[in-house]
Amino acid sequence: MMNEESVDENLPNEGVPLPESYLSYLLGHSSSSRRMKSRVLRRVCAALSSALLLGGTVALGVTPAPAFADDAATASQSASSSASPSAASSQSATDSASASNAAPANAKEIAATYTTSQLADPACVGSEPDALRLTPDGKQLFIVSSADKVCAVNTESWVVEGVIDLPGGSMGVASGIAMSQDGSRLFVATSGGVAAISTATRTVMMLDLTTTNFAVSRDGKTLYALVQDDSGSAGGSTDGGTGWILQVWNVNAGTHTDVAVMVTGSADSSGSDSSSASTSSANLSGAPNIATALVVSGDGSTVLLDAQYSQAEVLLAVDTASGAATSLATFSVGYLATLSSDNTELYVPSASLHTVLQVNVDNRDVQVFSVDSDADSDADSAARITGLALSGDGARLVVRTSAGSHLFDTATGSELRGLALNEPDGYLSRDGSELYGVAAGTGAQIEVRYAQASGGPVAVGNVPYEGAGASSGAVDVKDVAVGRDGASIYIAVSGSSDASGEEDFSDPATAGRLIAVDVSGARAAVKKSENASAAASRVGIVAVAVVAAVIVVAIIWLCRNPQVLRKLAAARSH
Repeated sequence: MMNEESVDENLPNEGVPLPESYLSYLLGHSSSSRRMKSRVLRRVCAALSSALLLGGTVALGVTPAPAFADDAATASQSASSSASPSAASSQSATDSASASNAAPANAKEIAATYTTSQLADPACVGSEPDALRLTPDGKQLFIVSSADKVCAVNTESWVVEGVIDLPGGSMGVASGIAMSQDGSRLFVATSGGVAAISTATRTVMMLDLTTTNFAVSRDGKTLYALVQDDSGSAGGSTDGGTGWILQVWNVNAGTHTDVAVMVTGSADSSGSDSSSASTSSANLSGAPNIATALVVSGDGSTVLLDAQYSQAEVLLAVDTASGAATSLATFSVGYLATLSSDNTELYVPSASLHTVLQVNVDNRDVQVFSVDSDADSDADSAARITGLALSGDGARLVVRTSAGSHLFDTATGSELRGLALNEPDGYLSRDGSELYGVAAGTGAQIEVRYAQASGGPVAVGNVPYEGAGASSGAVDVKDVAVGRDGASIYIAVSGSSDASGEEDFSDPATAGRLIAVDVSGARAAVKKSENASAAASRVGIVAVAVVAAVIVVAIIWLCRNPQVLRKLAAARSH
């Protein structure tokens, strides 16, 4: 019997053409060689069959998954990353090029139908509903109008619970409207003072303070206001004086104490590169032109200020007892500052506008994570931050830039993915799993966009506006609030007033609208589109598997019937 080595000795040499000679060799008529060659043929057939069967199994078992950072690869990276956002962002910048300033292609758009409820009560909404504030439990929505009114709406029953008359008109400035973190009080700056409104009883306590420049404690019992010093007690330009007074108000008593804000040092903990928050080179000897109260620590011992010097915009941490201020970081465009719903994390763009500063309000720690890791921080072509949006739970942050938007994990500071140019980036659901976009559409329409944060199609639909200015198409989206469960979004919309310019509180035609948009239709449209895509993918996979199975069966049959191959070989040789 021939051994294994003798097999290669009888193989055709390289000069013999294939496949005819090799096929004739395998199907030769010598009885000894035929047995050996049959074994070779069976092995070849078995190998081909196994390969095709394996390919078909893989094809049937694997389905495409959306690219999202919560997959196994990112989970592994997150598990191995430091809890420090700056360390994680460095790892992200090294491992991924997704943070470049090149925006991804547009996502697929699908049509969505939104159902709405429009509140047209003119006494509640008014012609200019300036701002919306939702209580933490999501059950009460407060509308602050440009007139001297605040309206409380039950979001579950869509019933007006009460209209609160203020002693003066609202200042109409977003910074002059604040709700305490526990939802117990709503503060509204008016021309007659700051109104502290109990959300439970809707009673009003007026503070003798005419300013929009304040921050409130998490329990709503203390208000911290910044006022300019006219007496000179806040120090001069050479002793660290800022020219600003911090007034600490006891809301229940209606009294306050004053402390002069004095810069005493720097505690920059954010790094030293050019895109960081370093304050070492900032000249803080003069008085800031503008100082804005941003947020109060949980224990009330510190207020963070946005101090705009002629040389730099600086984040100051002010001791509420002594007024001693410590510079924490330089940053830019403080009006983009975004605060987590629990008031523990503050996000602001860095001075370069290429990175985001994450500030822990309670321990003053400042971390930096990169938005445009591939760009030089001083390059004019680098993408610059234009807006921030944070999920209710603080876990996800959307960073809008001049070249596109990015979705970040705030725990690690790493980028989850870049958003397509047509994906919504204005608002997030509480858990960060859904994205929303709201804008004035054509005519008396409001365009609403919806998408999953994990990616996929974008559901686009229009919501009609039926209030003042609808006939002329003059529609202005004033404010948006996202419901606690993400199933509804609330939109305050206004238009032009009546021809005389006067507001008639008895005529709904002269009022704006509070619109509740149910996004379940958009959710269903996205799910239907994804199911259709998945079904189409499965059909293609099954078709490939069927073809592979047919080929496997044919190979097995030919291997079991070698005489057919011999006849074919004989026919080709003649």
